Amino acid sequence: MPQITLRVSKSTLKKLQKYADAKNLTVTDYLISQALPNYIDEILTVGKVLDKLPSKKSGNVFSIKDLFSASDWSNSTPGSHISTGRLFFQAYEKNQFNLKSRIEFLGKNSANLAIYKKLTDN
Repeated sequence: MPQITLRVSKSTLKKLQKYADAKNLTVTDYLISQALPNYIDEILTVGKVLDKLPSKKSGNVFSIKDLFSASDWSNSTPGSHISTGRLFFQAYEKNQFNLKSRIEFLGKNSANLAIYKKLTDN
């Protein structure tokens, strides 16, 4: 995969990170989405994961992949699966979106996917 390197000042990176965090995106995904507005439709984001959480009932055990249909999952890029999984776990650890009252991290499965348990029906 081709790579683009971008050098910015610490203050610029801090601003970009703030904008990316506000949209639950990586800085890379944020920058690309600003240049290519339809890009967000092609990737998995934490916001999309949060939108799918209500589809699971209390007590259900799931991975992020389980929240999406096979076609929705395959229509998003593999790189976004990895980065979103990492960002979602970081959000869980920081208790963003009140996640620790909604789900519990159980560990990882043999495919190295994070496994969660739904705690409430909200």
